[in-house]
Formats: sequence, structure tokens, C-alpha cells
Amino acid sequence: MFNFVFSYFKNDPIKENNEDNEDNESDSYESDYEDNEVTDDNKNKNLQQQQNKIFPNYLIISILNMILNSEYKDGIKIKHFPTKKINIFQNILKMTLVSKNFETNIIPHLNYPIFIIKNSKDMLYIQKLVKNGITPNCKNPFVNINQLNINLPNEYKLTETNPTNSIFKKLLLFKENFKLEKLKISTALVPNDMDCEVPSILVEFIIKHQIKELELHNLPAIKNPNFTENKPILNYSFLSNRIELCNIQHLCLKNQLLSCDRVMDFLELIPRLSSLDLTNNRIGLDYRECFTNAIGKANQLSSLKLSSNILKDNILQLLPILKSNCYQLTTLDLSENYITDESSKSIEEFIQFNKTIESLNLSGNSFTELGVNLIFSSLIQNETLTDLTLSNFQNFNTTLFSEYLSSRNSNNLKSLNLSNSKILCSSNLIFQSLSSPSLKYLDLSYCLINDDSQINSLSQYFNSNENCKLEKLKLLNSFKESVPCKLLFSNLSQSITDLDLSLNYLDNESSIELSTILETNKSIRSLNLTCTVFRNLGSLFNALKLNNTLLYLNLSRNSIKLKDIIDFQFLLVNNSLISLNLSNNAIETNEMLQFFKHLSKNRSIKYLDISNNPTNGDIRFPSFKRRNQRLSLDIKVSNFLKNNPYLTKITNNIKIDKNKPYSITKYDSYTSDFFAFQQKKPTKRAAY
Repeated sequence: MFNFVFSYFKNDPIKENNEDNEDNESDSYESDYEDNEVTDDNKNKNLQQQQNKIFPNYLIISILNMILNSEYKDGIKIKHFPTKKINIFQNILKMTLVSKNFETNIIPHLNYPIFIIKNSKDMLYIQKLVKNGITPNCKNPFVNINQLNINLPNEYKLTETNPTNSIFKKLLLFKENFKLEKLKISTALVPNDMDCEVPSILVEFIIKHQIKELELHNLPAIKNPNFTENKPILNYSFLSNRIELCNIQHLCLKNQLLSCDRVMDFLELIPRLSSLDLTNNRIGLDYRECFTNAIGKANQLSSLKLSSNILKDNILQLLPILKSNCYQLTTLDLSENYITDESSKSIEEFIQFNKTIESLNLSGNSFTELGVNLIFSSLIQNETLTDLTLSNFQNFNTTLFSEYLSSRNSNNLKSLNLSNSKILCSSNLIFQSLSSPSLKYLDLSYCLINDDSQINSLSQYFNSNENCKLEKLKLLNSFKESVPCKLLFSNLSQSITDLDLSLNYLDNESSIELSTILETNKSIRSLNLTCTVFRNLGSLFNALKLNNTLLYLNLSRNSIKLKDIIDFQFLLVNNSLISLNLSNNAIETNEMLQFFKHLSKNRSIKYLDISNNPTNGDIRFPSFKRRNQRLSLDIKVSNFLKNNPYLTKITNNIKIDKNKPYSITKYDSYTSDFFAFQQKKPTKRAAY
């Protein structure tokens, strides 16, 4: 698609100011792209004028915005791109240098999703794009950026002199017409010697550009083993009397170990807040009634996330306020808060009488059987819940929960998460009650389903097109023995598109059964088989010859060896598979070469992960017969392959995996004890 846009503008008259800026490489970016500039073609000038009439600019703008948002939804990493490493963002910069029409009529209307900034050099780069455009004389710089992500790693303060000052001061250099919806700042430990100007700079920037979404959070608390309160990146004294902050609608303060007092200051200054995320703080250790009142004043609040705090039974004060004052509240997360049975009555009343709540998470608390019974009884009376998470419930009353699933009010339920809950006793009642026509997501991970009656009940549900309308099914580590694929998935519902069987065991028989099912399956688009000890890869590859619906396949961490696979014909026949993950396996150099010879003839795969395999760093990837032929896919490799000259010849899009290699284990003899050791369940936080 971009090639069409590229050829559409390439015949424009070259901008006159390009000649004036050739000698000024320090202030422009022409030197980065001088080998790739598009030459002027006056012969097609009349044809180009006709094209401009046929294809209006708003159509080109829509196409480019669609490409930018699809390709860079995870963020554009700011860096000086190497000349030989062409990508969409670089092409946009290049077209701005060359085409006057592109610069004047297209650039001002493009929306860039996310820019990721990791150091002061990155900030300088994006600041020049926003202030001056590509060249100093550019009249139409980049002004429409949806989100800035400023990520400060843990060792950041050791790499630059006064780094926070050098980054944040550059924020003030952005033009006033620069539009920004969200500012996200992530840090590990905020330096104690942070310049005192930083908080005031941030406040001024937030107000100047009327930012609506602000996210300030530190990395996980494991980075701060002493559990001391981190110095906030914003000094709250600078926020006083700044009424302009009322433009903020979404506020995220994750992983900062903040107390109630610190959070209250924000709530008082942002009355129009609609979304508040306080995950992993210290709310509850010094709980005060004024905090409850501050929450109650935010009557436009629609989402409140208080996960991983220490609320305990302080929600006795909080829930009545939420029910009476926050009449727009639709999302509430109270997971991992050490809540006991003392608060179960208050939770019961909130669930039973609240008329707006749609998403509720009560996972990982300290309810006994009494508290669980009260909560499950109230679910039967609720008519609004669409998303329910009850993972890590240790006292699970399957009878009461089955009554809820069988009730009319459960028909609105779209997402249900019961992972790591003890539902073994009579759990077949739950599976028999799964008949909600609206249920699209089901997570039964770590539930250890091993009883024949449970498996039969699940089989009847999964294989029923009339009752089962699931789209995504997660069964991580759900079976103690090998997964009974034939029984569970032989006539799988046509609605299921995403199947996750990670951390289970698939012996040779189960592997063949699953492969046979894939030959005729017309619904599954994503299949995750990570760490399943998959035994028969040949049968799976043969199934891919006939399957034309599977788009994403993950086979990582399976000790896979390709030396026994003679037939790679699926790469020639299959035209649907987009992503293939073979990372952390046992694929050696010769096997990888054979795989790439067939891969060169595949036209569908766009993403391939071969990182952390025992291949040689000097592997000679096969060259192609046609000159300048390259693979049009992203390849993720280990760090030692990043400078491999043979790999750079066949593809431009190389991604580096900087993680430590996965330790490959030979599964010569399978034992359930060993596999259970490899798949440890998530542990609960220590009690305060």
C-alpha cells in the first residue's frame, strides 16, 4: 500500500529549499536519507497532475493514517535510522524532503500513534520534528502525535549528566499547536537528586497542551526491595492552585507505592476524572475517611483500579460511597487486597444493587467459604455484569456458581476468568451450566481438569455450535496428564478463533489428534502451544498444507528439532499463516538453513521468531536466485546474529531479542512431577 503512495508523489517537483540545506547537516536530516532520495521525473508530470485529480489528498491521508496506526500501534522508537534499513516512518520523512505537495498537504494531517523516548538524544530528535519538521525551513512540522512514552531505565542516571533535566527541559520547546492526547512516563527508581525544575516543567507542559490522559508509573516493586515510598516524579506542591489540570480525564499512577495522602491531592485537583488506576500502591496502610470522600467527589468516575494495595476491610467505607456517588462507575478492580469475610456483606450489597457495574475483579483475596457464598449469591441478582474475574479463589462453591451461570442474569456475561481457582469438586456442574450465548472469553488456566466427568462436560460445551459462542479459550496448565484433544476439540465450535494450550503436555497421540483436527478446522486463527513438549511436528506441518485459516502459531520452548522434518512443503502451499514463533527451541544451523530455503518461496508469513536457538553466529543464510530479492517479513533473532551479513542481505526488518536464552531441557522421559515443577503457579503476595 505504501509503495502506491510513494510512487504517487515521487514525480512532484523537488522542493527548492533542499538545495539550500545540503550543507547544513547538523540542523536537517537529509544526510540520513541522501542515498534513498527519489529522483525527479519530469516526463510523467502531466500524468501526475491527472492522478492528483483522481486521488484526492484526503484519501491519501486516510491510507497513511491507517498504515501508521496498524504498523506502529506499539510505538515508534526514535533513532537515526540506518540508510539501508528502510521502513514506513523513514519513507514518510524522505517524502517530506522531496515532495512539496506531500509536505504541504499531507504531513499536517497525519496522526502518529506513539513515540517512544529513552534518552535526551531521542527527545532532541522528536523535538526537532515537532518544531522544525525535517528541515529548518519546513512550514509544516509534525503536530499530531497521539502519545509520548518517556521510558527511563533503572541505570539511566548513570549514563548521562543530570539526565532528567536534559530530557524534561526539552518538553518546553514543543510548539503550542502541538497536539498530544496522552503523556506516559515510566521510571524504575526516580533519582533522589532529580532537578527541582522537573515537576514545574511537567505541570507547565500538561497545561500548555491540554493533555487528557496522564500515566506516571514506576517499574514493578521488585525494583524497590525496601518498599520505601518512591520520590514522586511530580511534586504535589507544584500542583496547588492549578485549576487547568481539570482537563485530565484519565490518570494512571501505577507501582509508585503511594499513600492515601498523595493520591488525595490529585483527586482534589482533577474533578472531571473518568478513569483512575492506582495499581500496586500502599493505599490501606494509612487509610483515612477523607480518602473515601475524595473518591466520592469524582462523580464522573467510570473506571477505578485498586489492585495490589492493602485495602483489607477498609472497603466497608469505600463501597457505599461508590454505590451512591459514582453513578457512572462501570469498572472496579479490587484484586489482591487481602479482603476478608468481614467485608463480604458490603460486597454482596454492592453487587446486588449496583445498576452500572459491568466489570468486576475480586481475585486473590482472603475470603473463606462464608464470604464466597455471599458473593456468589449476589451474582444471581445482578443484571449488568459482563466481565467477571474470580481467579485464585481457594474456597469455591461450585453449586452456587453453577446456579448463577444457569440464571437469566448470566446471559449478559461476555468474559469469565476462573484461573487458578479450586473448582475440582463437582466442577462438572459449572461446565454443564456454561450456556451463556454472550460468553466470548473463558479462562480455566491452572484448574487441573483431570476427571472424566469434567472432561466430558467440557467436550459437550466446546463442541456445541448452539450453546458455545466462545471466541477466546485459555487452558494453560489445565490438565495433569496429556491433553485429550480428540475428545475436547474434534467438533470444536466454529466461533472459537483463539486457543491457548500453553504449559500442558501433548504426547505423540495428542499431537497427532490436534494436527488432524487442524486439517479441517475453519475457525481457529491463533494457536499457542508454548511449552507443551509437542512430539510430532511432522503431522502439524502436514496439517498446515490443508489449513487455510490459522494466522498465528506459537511453538516456542518445545525443544523442537527440525532435522527429522524432511517435508517443508507447507511453506510453499500454505497462504494464510502470518506469524510463526520457533524461539527457545533446539534448532541447529543446518536445520535452520533448510527451513530458510523453503521460506524464501513463502508469501504469507510476515513475522518469524527464531531467537535463542543453538545456531552459529556466522550462519550463512541462503541467497536467492533473483538479484535483490528480499524477504518481506520481520525476523526476530538472538543478539549474536544482529550483525550477520548474510541475514541482512535477505531481509531489512531484523529485530533483536535481548532476553537471556531459555534453558532447553531434553524431555526424553515425561514425568508429571518434573513438568509440574517447570510450571509453577503464581504465588500470592506475603501478608502485611
